[in-house]
Amino acid sequence: MNKRCAAIDRPTSCVNIIFQMASVSTRSATEHSILGQPAAFCKNKLPTSADVFRAYDYCVKTAKASTVHERATFVAEEVKEIYDKASIPTTEVSSIVIRIKRLITKVQELGKYPDAKRSSATFKENLQSLENVFDICACKCFDSGARDRSACKCPLVCKIPAIEWEFWIDQKTTRRMFIGQVDKETTVKLQKKEKRSKISRSSCADKKLKCDTEVNLSEPEISEEENVTTDEELSMGEVRGGSTIGDAGDASPPPPAMPWIFLSPKLCYHRHPSLRRPCINYNVF
Repeated sequence: MNKRCAAIDRPTSCVNIIFQMASVSTRSATEHSILGQPAAFCKNKLPTSADVFRAYDYCVKTAKASTVHERATFVAEEVKEIYDKASIPTTEVSSIVIRIKRLITKVQELGKYPDAKRSSATFKENLQSLENVFDICACKCFDSGARDRSACKCPLVCKIPAIEWEFWIDQKTTRRMFIGQVDKETTVKLQKKEKRSKISRSSCADKKLKCDTEVNLSEPEISEEENVTTDEELSMGEVRGGSTIGDAGDASPPPPAMPWIFLSPKLCYHRHPSLRRPCINYNVF
């Protein structure tokens, strides 16, 4: 009976060895020479450059897209989704796609390094840079040296929320913090704030357009006949911006000083008909 069991166990152990060898060969076929196995995103942290390339490589192995651009776009949308979950403002998807394509080129160039040069300082430095966060944030104040949110000079739409500033600093440095559950109360407040800012911007734009339209409609048209100086005016020495010589050969006195006009130049002679001719003569427009 023991011999029969031994006879039965021998094929089973052979099958296990075969499966192990197949799995090893499969892993080696999909493993990248620098960054290892492809993998989908871990969505409780902002991804590093290495994570982004592994996700791109995962798309290649799973055939989720056929071209480089399609795969880069798919990965870019996933990266943006993680940033949105952390309430970190980002650049446009098209810009993220360009950054991913540059990252792919960089990793491919590192993969071409011969084994003898992979111990060089340049290779190690480039490889270490892949472990930094894949930065697609619209705010670049941290890279400029700002460590306090009060030092951020970005416009409101690009500012990182005050509640997320500490998380952003952590992700750029030690990377010890994680993205937790969605805070519904804070999310509603941020959405209302963004809605108010959009309404305010659109209202200011409408008011400016309305004012410009009113000014253009209130400006009267000046005919060419009114804009031409007659011979009689020339003989009397009424020439715009200068003087003429009269019949006696003496220069006419300089024109009287114009009073200060506090109204808009386009409306002054419209509201004050007495200033119509001086405005035309002295090119007050």
